Amino acid sequence: MDDYLSYLEEYVYEKIWSELSAQDKKICHAIASTESAKIADIREFSNIDTNHFNPYRKRLLRKGLVDGERGYLRFTLPLFEDFVLANFME
Repeated sequence: MDDYLSYLEEYVYEKIWSELSAQDKKICHAIASTESAKIADIREFSNIDTNHFNPYRKRLLRKGLVDGERGYLRFTLPLFEDFVLANFME
């Protein structure tokens, strides 16, 4: 399992992370930090209003990083939440 995690981080998640904008990373951090996965809670955590949040939500959906049923956002990639929490720097 450790080899799998190392490979996943080094060859997949670091590449994805490096291609995200600072605002995308901030949204990802808010998703990872919000247990409820509710968009309202994610926006509140990141202190971003709906109009500013929606383009980033759509971009993360289009990239396949998140899955969103109405009102919720969750990461689609296994253990990406842990990677985000470990690598996010403001």
